[in-house]
Amino acid sequence: MSHLAAVAASVIAGSAFGTDRLVPQQYPTIQAAVDASVQGDRVLVSPGFYREAVRLTKAVMVEGLSPAHAAQTIVSGAGVVGPAFQTVGGTSYIGDVGVRNLTVTGENVLEFGENAGVFFADLGSQSRAVVEHCIFRENYGGSAYGALYLGHRDCVVRDCLFEHNYTRPGGVGGAIYFWQAGAPGTALIERCVLRDHPQAGQGTIVLAPGYAVTFRDSIVRNSPTLIQNYGTADVLLMQNITACTIGQVLLPGFAGYIDGGGNDWDGPCPDCDANGVIDLEEILFGGADCNANGIVDACDLAADPKLDHNGDGLIDACQCIPDVTGNGFVDGVDLAAVLSSWGSDGEGEFRTDLTGDGTVNGADLATVLSGWGACP
Repeated sequence: MSHLAAVAASVIAGSAFGTDRLVPQQYPTIQAAVDASVQGDRVLVSPGFYREAVRLTKAVMVEGLSPAHAAQTIVSGAGVVGPAFQTVGGTSYIGDVGVRNLTVTGENVLEFGENAGVFFADLGSQSRAVVEHCIFRENYGGSAYGALYLGHRDCVVRDCLFEHNYTRPGGVGGAIYFWQAGAPGTALIERCVLRDHPQAGQGTIVLAPGYAVTFRDSIVRNSPTLIQNYGTADVLLMQNITACTIGQVLLPGFAGYIDGGGNDWDGPCPDCDANGVIDLEEILFGGADCNANGIVDACDLAADPKLDHNGDGLIDACQCIPDVTGNGFVDGVDLAAVLSSWGSDGEGEFRTDLTGDGTVNGADLATVLSGWGACP
């Protein structure tokens, strides 16, 4: 069974979200799966390219299989009428509404008057807009917002990449546009990368009156302005927001922001392994932090080589080292492989020098026995 088939099979029985609706295994399109859903269901989308203008008429989450599949699970609103994802006014939503583990793109197609990104608004008081671990690339939004429009009182944007989204000349909100009429809204943007929005002269992020936004642990680069704040909202910027090559934090003449500390507006983009890719981008979209400590694995190993006792270039804690054959279990087959190569350097069909001391010996046998059973 393929990896994707295994993932799909594992969720057919349902999940904490209610019923999983599988695309395309059960439904040919995302919209068909949404239409068949009820509040609290999850639409689980396998990798592929989907050209749709999905209307979310109920509180469902549309998700790729995992964060690792985000780049291969692509939804494009270009060439269709309206955004790739949009909520519908007047609908009663109960629960989370949003997208996760997807790429949303407009394919760099200029379609004046159309919005190729995501539009979430008017969800009501019993719902939350959630956007997590998504990639927004080359979305075009006409006069306002290139990638993401949020017009709801409770929003979360987390672990997302916004790259080269734009509006027509003079437009506002190249990456994110907030607008909440009526009751005050709150939003959290954290651990996001916003890069290459050179046309966002009126703000990579735009906030209309009524929003209280916390923006933290994120990176912004190659953009003339980070924020345009129209008025009464509080904007809290905190915890190591490294601006890299941003021109200015706030568009002059508009409301200000609260400096919560830890912001580095002039420092270089953090790249601990000097490979040309910003650390946060490597971690979020390259899987470069297997032990989830916020540090690129290569930098962990450079600082402490003992994290890799067996010398295979990977952090030992992220592996099931006793599983010599790689079948997901530590069992008699692994034990036999170690015993059959006893006294050698362990470089045969399977690597059996599990401790990296140059010889297959009692320490390797103890490693197998201590890990007996299914890998964690």
